[in-house]
Amino acid sequence: MTLNDCYIRRGIWHESIPLPNTPGFDVVGTIVNMGVEAEAAGYDYGEAVACCCRTGGNARYIRLHYSDLCSVPGNVDSAQAACVISTYMTAYQALHRCKPRGPRETLEGSNIRITAGNYPVAFSYTYL
Repeated sequence: MTLNDCYIRRGIWHESIPLPNTPGFDVVGTIVNMGVEAEAAGYDYGEAVACCCRTGGNARYIRLHYSDLCSVPGNVDSAQAACVISTYMTAYQALHRCKPRGPRETLEGSNIRITAGNYPVAFSYTYL
């Protein structure tokens, strides 16, 4: 259980999440059921996938949208995949918080340095 899960259970999370809920932000598992769109996107039954979700990551089964999933190569351990997903989300969120707010402004062509991106709290970003 992560610190974020504890915040949700105590009711001090920045968003209102109805209780009871199943905790867990990181999901690594295999596809046991899917819709036509996921199949058309190239996913297959039994394929190892990973995802970050708001809640429900500790459930035995979870329903997720296929666009939120990423494939996990067969030689990657589930624990390693969960750590990579968590680390990736930190950098991803940092980039989305620093992006320009205008409708046509992007970070394309910018050099960005993210430091301490391996820890969900201690990150910083700077435009170079």
